[in-house]
Amino acid sequence: IHIYPEYIPEESMKKAIEVYEGGVDIEEIQVNIRRAYHGKDHVLDVTSTINEKIETILNQKIEIHITEWNASALFGNLIHDTCYISTYIVKNAIQSIDKIDSLGYWAFTDIFEEHKLGISHFHGGFGLINKDGLKKPSYYAYYLLSKLGNAIIEQGEDYIITREEEDIQILVYNYAYFDDLFLSGDTSHISHKERYLIYENIGIKEIEFSIEDITGDYKITKYKLNRENGSVFDEWVRVGAPENMTREKIEYLKGISQPEMTVEYVNLQGEYNSIHQIPAHGVEMVVLEKII
Repeated sequence: IHIYPEYIPEESMKKAIEVYEGGVDIEEIQVNIRRAYHGKDHVLDVTSTINEKIETILNQKIEIHITEWNASALFGNLIHDTCYISTYIVKNAIQSIDKIDSLGYWAFTDIFEEHKLGISHFHGGFGLINKDGLKKPSYYAYYLLSKLGNAIIEQGEDYIITREEEDIQILVYNYAYFDDLFLSGDTSHISHKERYLIYENIGIKEIEFSIEDITGDYKITKYKLNRENGSVFDEWVRVGAPENMTREKIEYLKGISQPEMTVEYVNLQGEYNSIHQIPAHGVEMVVLEKII
């Protein structure tokens, strides 16, 4: 099964590929393509419907694998390089728990056989990693998801708390969807360097957690993934959006474009409290590791 959140008419898709492979500026694609988005919770809606139909028709549970999935079906869609994708991945991965057996992101890198390489370092390719080996926010979304435990303690609209033996993991995010103007088909407010004006104007989300019945010495590691920490596209824009970068510049971006990480050691006596102030398109994680 393949799931994408938008519908692009076949003639529009052909036009996009023609424009892109003809070497025209990537912004031309944004102007010429019209999409119909299926809704904020499209993946959840589709997977729920699939499960309902299977139960009705087969009266049993079978494995369900989504072998191709992304935030857009269009190669060259400029949103692919942004922090939006990190919250999109986290949101849908968490909501898909117990509904499907796998959710395969398309694709691992911007280098793959179906299209020519993009001209720009950040040309809106499908990958978690760009053509220079720079890890996008989408890559770090999976990095944080990989730290979750096997047992779910609690799960809500914008967070999940898990356990792995005596270790506890908290993952929380602030998901901002597209605004009405972009959803209507107007792409005039997205450009090669400015890619965040197409989203809802939401503020910082504050969430407080209290974990009870937790005692002992713990190593607490906190991660922050947002436009200021872990977004290589945003760092690239901050240094002037240079093209034809030298290896030195690429290595510089690689070094500074990682999630913020802090570590502390504490002795807990029955309770752990944490407060998160998460900006739009931000993801935060706390990992509590019991020290034996």
